[in-house]
Amino acid sequence: MKILNLIIPGLILSFNGAFGVTLNDYKGLMRFSLEAPLNKMKIEAKEITESDPEAELPYYDGRIGLYGPNNKTVWAKVKLRVRGNTSINDCEFPKLELKVEDKAELSKVQEALPGINERIKIGTLCGTETKETSESNMGRSYKAQAPHTEAIVYRMASALGLTTSAAAPANIHFVDSDLKSSYVHTAFLLEYPKDAAKRLGLEFLKAPESAAESHESEFDWDVLDRNSIIEQYLFHALILNSDFSYPFMITENDLWGGVGSISSGSPLWNMKVTQDKSGKRGLYINDFDLATVVTTSGFVGDEAYFKEYQRYNRELAKPGQEIALQMWEKLQSYRSLFGDKELKAALSVFVKKLPILEVMIKALPEKFIASQKILEHHLKQFALASKYFDSKLKLYYGTSNWIQDIKDPDNSVCLVNRGLPDGTPMLLTNEIKNGLQKVYVLDVFQRMFDLDTLKPCTNPGWIEIKNSTFK
Repeated sequence: MKILNLIIPGLILSFNGAFGVTLNDYKGLMRFSLEAPLNKMKIEAKEITESDPEAELPYYDGRIGLYGPNNKTVWAKVKLRVRGNTSINDCEFPKLELKVEDKAELSKVQEALPGINERIKIGTLCGTETKETSESNMGRSYKAQAPHTEAIVYRMASALGLTTSAAAPANIHFVDSDLKSSYVHTAFLLEYPKDAAKRLGLEFLKAPESAAESHESEFDWDVLDRNSIIEQYLFHALILNSDFSYPFMITENDLWGGVGSISSGSPLWNMKVTQDKSGKRGLYINDFDLATVVTTSGFVGDEAYFKEYQRYNRELAKPGQEIALQMWEKLQSYRSLFGDKELKAALSVFVKKLPILEVMIKALPEKFIASQKILEHHLKQFALASKYFDSKLKLYYGTSNWIQDIKDPDNSVCLVNRGLPDGTPMLLTNEIKNGLQKVYVLDVFQRMFDLDTLKPCTNPGWIEIKNSTFK
C-alpha cells in the first residue's frame, strides 16, 4: 500500500492511505476562525436543558475561516451546536460540536485542517481567568493551557493503547455573528467517538446506562477485557481523574477477589462499551476536563494535613508530594475493585510503559511548555506513588461503631471495604483493649496479613474511628 508524505504548515508526517491522517498527527496548533450566533446558542442551550436535560440541542448556521497561503482566509459553511452535560451551565464558553454537511465545503476544511471529518467536537476554554477566579463552580480550569493539556492527555491515552479519540490542540478566533464581537481562545479538536471506533475497527455496543438497568438486562459485563479495564483505571489515577464511573462493585464474597456483581445506582459515565471483530469487548474513555492534570488545582497540604497522613504513610506525606499522595490514595481505593495480585501485576506493566509518555511529553513544542511542566510532574509523582503501592499494615487502636459486626469467633480478622475516608481498606478485629477495638490500616512499614485470604466483614462500608492511637 502506498505511503504518502505530507508537508503542511504545522504537520509533517507519513500516513497509510487506508486510514489517513488523524488529529493525533498534527504537531503544532490548529488555527482557524469560527463564526456563529455563539451567545444565542449558549442562552438557548441553557433554557432547553433546564426543562429537559436529555434534549438534543439544535444546530445553527455558521462558517469556518481557514487560513491559506498569503494569509488569505477561505470560508466554508458549517453547522454548530452546544454540547456537553454539566458544562452547559458551568462554563462561560460551553463545549461545541461542528458539522460539515456539504462535500465541497468539507473538502475545503480537510485541505487546510487534515484529520477533520464530517463531525468534530470542540473543547473550549471554560471561562475567563481573573485575579479573583481561576476555575468554574465545578472546578473546570480558566487557565489558558487547560484545553491544550486535555488534548495531550487524549494523545497520552492513545499512546498507551487505550481506546479513545484522537485530538489536536488549537487556537480559535471566535466571532459572534449577532453581537459582532470576537475573541481568541485556546481550544482543542476531538475526533467524534463513532469515527474513532471506525478507525480502530470497533463498534459501540448498546450497554445499560445504569446499574439498575443492568439488573434487568442480559448484558454480560463479565466478558469485558479485565486487563484493559484495570489499565484505564490506572490511567485515571495518573491524571487524577474521578469524573467517570463503571457500573460494577465487589460483593462481600468477592471482596479483593475481582470484579463482582453490578451495583445499584452507578451509571456508565464518560465511557462506552466497545467490541472488536473477534468479539472482544473493552471500554472507550473520554472527557478529562476535570482531571487534576488539566485543572492544575491539586491541593497543597498544610501541617495538620501531613500530620494526619503521616500516621500511616510517612514516606509520601511530605510537602511537594501532595499529588503523589492523592495518586496513592486512588490506587489504594482500586484494591476494593480488583484482586490484589491482579492489580499489582497490572500496575507493574503500566509503570513500564511510562517511558513512552516521558518521550512524548519531552518532545512537545515550546508553545506547550505550561502543559509540559504539569504533565512531567504527574509522571514523576505517579512513579513515587506506585513505588509505595504495596503498602504494609500497622497495628492501630480506635473506638469504632463496627464492633457488633464481628460475630463469628472463627473470623477474628475481617476486611472493611474502603475503611478510611481516603478509600484505604481497613482490617477489623474482635480484640478489645481498654475499650478500644484493634484495627489495622495500610501503612508502609510491616506486612502482617495476606490480604487475598481475608474474609469480608459482615457489613462492609465506611468505618468511623475516634480517640485513635498508634501502638
